[in-house]
Amino acid sequence: MCWNGRRLNDGAKRASVRTQIISSRAMVVFFQETKISNWTHNLLVDTVGTEMASNVVFLSSVGVCGGILIATSECFFTLTQPHLTTNTVTTKLTMLAENKEWSISGVYGPQNDADKILFLQEILDLR
Repeated sequence: MCWNGRRLNDGAKRASVRTQIISSRAMVVFFQETKISNWTHNLLVDTVGTEMASNVVFLSSVGVCGGILIATSECFFTLTQPHLTTNTVTTKLTMLAENKEWSISGVYGPQNDADKILFLQEILDLR
């Protein structure tokens, strides 16, 4: 599940997101524009539920700009080797049942034209 996470600092929005994750049985979720600068365990439980709250990689927002969160069900996946840049989160995702590994990246690009060149270099460097 991929979601633009605006206003995740609102408890009602977090509850709605958590309900959607649980009802859809999502096993991997990605949020961009979380606008959360400090993810606590309680905040994670409120947002993604208990099954995903301990299996996350995130890039904190800068003030109320940006923020990325990748979370997975700990029953099915592990997340390891997180790599954070100014605008990206990359992590190794391992499927427990088959011991298969992938890399997954979450991206949230800048709006400022001057920063876009640096952002494109970040994307190239992910290779």
